[in-house]
Amino acid sequence: MEQRVQTSLNKIDEAAGDMQRDLEKHHIRKLQRHMFLQSAGCCENTSATAEQVQECIRNSQTPLTKVQGIIKQELEEFQQRLQRCMMTCQDRAKDQMATSGQAEVEKKFADCMCVCADDHLKLIPLMKMRLETAMPKH
Repeated sequence: MEQRVQTSLNKIDEAAGDMQRDLEKHHIRKLQRHMFLQSAGCCENTSATAEQVQECIRNSQTPLTKVQGIIKQELEEFQQRLQRCMMTCQDRAKDQMATSGQAEVEKKFADCMCVCADDHLKLIPLMKMRLETAMPKH
């Protein structure tokens, strides 16, 4: 793979990693703290049965589990969109093989891949905004 394509893909990896770290620091940790404090409170209830305590603990984990699922789904959808774009580049390159020279096809393929990467890099801030909006307020 051409260096410029790899550089574009590395930018996506870096931006996605930065987004995940930022969400974890500013949102997930707050949810985790709230969950652990709430779970500890469940254990302090000496009049509750073991089943009630377990149910209380499960309920305290629900918001965090829900948010983790939303993040996972959003990242998977982003990855699928990027892969579909890149598959389109591959299909175009295959179609051009019969009518164009190898060097020209490789250049067009690399151009297409860079456009995919650049377009998807621009989507990361929007994805982050959607995820932040989905976060419960604590």
